[in-house]
Amino acid sequence: MNLIFYHSMLVVVETTAEQYILPTIDDLSLLNFVKYNVTRPEIACLASIDNDVLPARFKLIGFRQALISFEQSMADKIIYYQQLLHYFLQHKYCGMCGSSTYILPNNVVCCNGCNNEIYPRIAPAMMVRISRGDEILLARGVDFAPNVWGLVAGYVDIGESIEDTVHREVMEEVSLKITNLKYWGSQYWPMPNSLIIGFTADYLSGDLMVDHVELAEAGFFHKNNLPGRPSTPYSLASRMIDDFL
Repeated sequence: MNLIFYHSMLVVVETTAEQYILPTIDDLSLLNFVKYNVTRPEIACLASIDNDVLPARFKLIGFRQALISFEQSMADKIIYYQQLLHYFLQHKYCGMCGSSTYILPNNVVCCNGCNNEIYPRIAPAMMVRISRGDEILLARGVDFAPNVWGLVAGYVDIGESIEDTVHREVMEEVSLKITNLKYWGSQYWPMPNSLIIGFTADYLSGDLMVDHVELAEAGFFHKNNLPGRPSTPYSLASRMIDDFL
């Protein structure tokens, strides 16, 4: 398996219209890249390129497109290695002493100067499915594509529990109070390094007012008349909505 990335974009070979495969050994000779050594037998080449100008047969696709184009087991590997490469690239130098770093056999970054071991940074975030009888609260972020809807979500702030974050984000984004908060599930999400923790809750009180800094629109919709869905069925939001339906 050869995985080559340009930032968060994956280099693929287009076989037919919007049908992709990963580059082969022979394809690698046509690309200029920087290879990173990882100690996993499943991957032959993990590499990055520093520009988006590629030979004609190659194409760059985002991870959402990769989720659609590859089966889930392969998509999981693509996400994992993109995040591993992101971790390597973010820590070329030590934050303690400024020395260059190297990669240990267990794929952990270590400092050449002070031997400080630098571990990946994981950003916890919450997502909540709010229901009101047969209605569910759906929201569209300001950067969502048309007809793409999801659930209220947000990152944990300093000093907060994950439950604190749920109540704060719901109040900030839609001005509602909720009750009966319950854990549903979690998912790693490469944006670029989030761990999304999903909850369900019931509407308690308040008039819905949308914070248009974060959201384009939001509202309660009957389960038989949803305005749209998340951009990929792979997402935690999509699975939580399926569960409600």
